[in-house]
Amino acid sequence: MTTYKGFLLFFALSTLSLCSFGHPEEKEEGPYTPIDSLTKWYKPVLKNSKRDLSNSPEQFSQEKVTHLFRELHLSLHLELNDQVMGYIQHYLTGQKENIEIALALESIHLKTIREIFAHYQLPKDLASLPLVLSGMHNQAISPYGGTGLWSLNYFVAIKNKLKVNEFTDERKDIEKATHVAAQYLKLLYAKYGSWNLAITAFASSPAVVNKAISRSGNLVNYWQVRPFLDNYSQQIVPSFFASLYLSNYFPEHDLNPPIIRTENQREIFTNSEKVALEVLAKKLGISSQRILMINPTFRGDYIPPANDGFVFYIPAESDPKTAAFQEELYAETRKFEKPKKPVPRYNATSSYTAPPIPANSKKVVYVVQSGDFLGKIAEKHHVGVSQVKRWNNMRSDRINIGQKLTIYVPEGKTVAHTSTNKSTPKPVVVSSPKNLTYYTIKEGDTLWSIAKNNPGNSIEGIQQINNISASIKPGQVIKIVRN
Repeated sequence: MTTYKGFLLFFALSTLSLCSFGHPEEKEEGPYTPIDSLTKWYKPVLKNSKRDLSNSPEQFSQEKVTHLFRELHLSLHLELNDQVMGYIQHYLTGQKENIEIALALESIHLKTIREIFAHYQLPKDLASLPLVLSGMHNQAISPYGGTGLWSLNYFVAIKNKLKVNEFTDERKDIEKATHVAAQYLKLLYAKYGSWNLAITAFASSPAVVNKAISRSGNLVNYWQVRPFLDNYSQQIVPSFFASLYLSNYFPEHDLNPPIIRTENQREIFTNSEKVALEVLAKKLGISSQRILMINPTFRGDYIPPANDGFVFYIPAESDPKTAAFQEELYAETRKFEKPKKPVPRYNATSSYTAPPIPANSKKVVYVVQSGDFLGKIAEKHHVGVSQVKRWNNMRSDRINIGQKLTIYVPEGKTVAHTSTNKSTPKPVVVSSPKNLTYYTIKEGDTLWSIAKNNPGNSIEGIQQINNISASIKPGQVIKIVRN
C-alpha cells in the first residue's frame, strides 16, 4: 500500500511527521502538512475540480480574530492565547486551500458524529476533534498505529470489538469508530474532570497526561499542566481550538470549502479471482480514491475473490458486467507487481491473523516497564524488533508502560528479566568530577544505547547525573562516566 507522509497536528514552528493517508497514486518522501496531503488525496473527487485551489491567503488580522473569538459561544470553554492565535494564523496564511477541504469533510461527517455524541451526552463541539486527529479523513494512518477519523489504535479497537483483519479495518467506519471514540472520551473526562486533559489523553495517551500531572505537582488546570507534556501533546488542544474557531467562522475569513463527490449509487463487485485495486481503478477509468470512499473499511492492495465472503463495492455506472472485462482484470493483476507474501484468504470471523510461531521457541509474555523500548526488549529476548512487531500486530515502535507483548524466545536462550522489586534503586556514586566526560546526543541515540556503548554507565546513572528523564534529543550535551 502506498501512503502519503504528513502531519495531523499542524505545527507552526516545528515539523513532526504524524500521519499518512492510504492509497494515493504514488509515494511521497519527506514531511507534508496534513492538509497538503488532504488536497492531494481529495482533488480527484472534487465536484468542482477546475476550481482554483491556489487562491491567495487573506491578510491576517489579530484584531479581527480577537473580536470574533469573543462572540464565540460553544459547548466547550475555549481560550484564546498566543498558541491558539498562532495556529489560526498558520491555517489562514499557509494552509488555506487545505483547511477548506478539511472543513468540507467535516460538513459531510458532522451530523452523524453529533447524533452519536448526543446519545452519550457529550458536548456537541467535541465532534470537530477529528479536524486535528485526522483532518476529518477516515483513511488517515498514524505512525503510532492510530487509524481512521478518530486515529484509534489497534488495542482500543480490539478491546471495543472493532474488526481489524487483512482486508477490513472498522476503525475507518465512521459510525462504529465514533461510538468507540465517544465512550473513550466520556471515560477520560470522568477520570480527569477536564475536557482539555481528556482530549490530550485521547490523542496521545493517559500515561502521558498522568506523567505530566505528576511532574506538575498534581495540578489539575490544563494550562498549568501543559508545560510538562511532551511537544506533540502540547499542540493538541491549541490546534483543536484554532480549528474549532475556523469551523464556526470560515465565511468571515473567506474560506470556501469545495464540494466533494459522494457516491449515491453503488453495486457489488463480483470477482472470482483476486484483483489489484490499482488495476481495477485504471481499467474503470476512475481514481482509487473514488473506490475507497465507498469502501472506507477496505484494507490492502488486493481485493479478495467474492466467493470468500468479502463484499466490495464500485460506482454503479462503472460495473464491469462482461466476462471478457473480468478476464482482463485478472490478467492485468497477474502481471502486476506481486506482493512479498501470499495474499491470505478472507476470514469473516477473524480479527487478526498472527504470523506463524517460530519452531523451537518458547512463548513469553513481557510486561513493558518504565525506560523500555522495542530495541531493548528485542535484544533482551534474542529476537528482532520486526519480529516483536509482527507477533503483536504493531505498526510502529511505540509502546506503553504496562503493555503486554507476546515474544517467542529461541530455544537455548536465556532472558535476563528486569527485577520487579519496588525498593528504591541505589544511587550512582560519582567520586569526583574528574571521572565524568561530556557526550553529545546523536540522531538515533537512546539512554540505553549510550549506556551500552560506554561501559561504567547505566540508564539510571545517566539520568541521575544529569537530572533528566528518558527523553533526550539530538544535539543535547550530557555528562557520562568516563571509560
